[in-house]
Amino acid sequence: MIIWIGLLSTLTFAVVIYLISSQSVKRSKKDAFELASVKASEYANTSKNYLQSASDAAWYLAKSILALKHKGNINREFYLELQRQTIESNDNFLSVWLMFEKNAIDGRDSLYLNTTIYDNQGRLNTGLVRYKTGIEYEYVEGNTIDEYQESFYTEPVQTKKEIITDPYMY
Repeated sequence: MIIWIGLLSTLTFAVVIYLISSQSVKRSKKDAFELASVKASEYANTSKNYLQSASDAAWYLAKSILALKHKGNINREFYLELQRQTIESNDNFLSVWLMFEKNAIDGRDSLYLNTTIYDNQGRLNTGLVRYKTGIEYEYVEGNTIDEYQESFYTEPVQTKKEIITDPYMY
């Protein structure tokens, strides 16, 4: 009789432990999925905010340039200063580019042919890059690539929409 009571007690104990354990596992999985979902949303919002702030800075730069252009300002130094202010005020930016069509700013691209910071056709096509030593203009000597034919330029021109590209080496 004592053996039966012991067996019944052990069996009951095992069933209770099994039920508690299985409920605990289910609850743990549910909690883990909920936590993962919350964290994913948090990281998505962080990424969205990061990209949005970069987009806002680019739009601010574009609108400032348009305002200068509409006022008839043809001094390239003002445009370059806006570019510098943009990268200096955004610590997360590694580079800020300006790319203009031929003679779009001042009609004087021919005066800037093969000069230091402009492209080989004299266009206002400059890049400021953040290095460990500071912010400097990017010089591309002997550049045979026509950036104006690359998808990072042609796609936004054609679609009139912003794009995000994968990183690439050039």
